[in-house]
Amino acid sequence: MNLLVEAKGDLVASGEKSPGQSWAVGLQNPRKEINQLLSKLDVSNRAIATSSDYSQPFIPDYSQHHILNPRTGYSSKELSSATVIAPDVMLADCLTTTLLVTGSDLGKDLIKEFTFYEALGLT
Repeated sequence: MNLLVEAKGDLVASGEKSPGQSWAVGLQNPRKEINQLLSKLDVSNRAIATSSDYSQPFIPDYSQHHILNPRTGYSSKELSSATVIAPDVMLADCLTTTLLVTGSDLGKDLIKEFTFYEALGLT
């Protein structure tokens, strides 16, 4: 079955767009005022999830948003967004949220524990 389904930052690409052609997916810059894609990915039979501070900010500067560190009760200010490419969308979505909370260094170590998973936006 060939299909591409996107729902609020989570995406599943099954099969191909056309024979021999993967689905093309663009990653939005976390700052919408910078009107350019961060990356273009060619995917098939993979899931992509992105968590970000811009999807539900509480204040205009994005420093407080819907993803909170349970230890501090505040949003992490280190990363604006994190994207995970994975075999399944549920774990990819969980990991993106976790990466926003843990930050770059711990996030890089964490993603290494998952075979066939890649993370973008941790720099």
